[in-house]
Amino acid sequence: MIMGNTEEFERLLKLTEYQLVECLQSGKSIANEQSGTIISQLMAKIPERRGKLSTHLSRPEINLLYQLLQAQDSTQLKTEADVLLHQQIPYRLIKLKNTEIQSGDKYFRLPIQVKSGCIWESQDRLYTGKIRTSSGLPQKISFIITVEGELRLGAGHYFLADNQATALLGAGVIRVKNGKIITIINDSNHFRPTRLEFISSLRFLANLQVLHPKLHIDETPFTVHKS
Repeated sequence: MIMGNTEEFERLLKLTEYQLVECLQSGKSIANEQSGTIISQLMAKIPERRGKLSTHLSRPEINLLYQLLQAQDSTQLKTEADVLLHQQIPYRLIKLKNTEIQSGDKYFRLPIQVKSGCIWESQDRLYTGKIRTSSGLPQKISFIITVEGELRLGAGHYFLADNQATALLGAGVIRVKNGKIITIINDSNHFRPTRLEFISSLRFLANLQVLHPKLHIDETPFTVHKS
């Protein structure tokens, strides 16, 4: 098994560390006859519902896992009927799981737009989340992707969906710096995407070209074993 060969596995991790966004955009696949074994071995390192994905896997391991899973998902989507075609590309729909209304001052939507492969907060200013002084990283913010392909940022996934029981192409949490998504987390209490639904939304964002090449991916404890 490849993970039993430390040198070979480290070489694979280094080779694939920054290929995920390219694979999502191009449909390129790194899958081979060992893919299923590698996926199983990586998943075996993750205790169910105990800590975020990054607690148990290194960033290169997460990137490798997602590259192999997205290749599986891309093949599977071609045979499924319950998908949404957007610009002739199939995506999974994410259905609402929690109907608790989100209202009040803590919920908001940012007036952003996507153009030229970047997220903009005004005509001449790229969007960057408020910088946290402790880490130097932009603060996390919620996002959804509507079935029309509109990316919305703000607070409260259901609020961003106009408190309507509508299906989405994406729902989660991101960090944005200089117009590019540098971190994305599968985390939405209202929509609760499965991993494959999350990968589908990653593919959509990759096709918008708003993902940073060195994207950092994570999952909450409730999604790490839910395919």
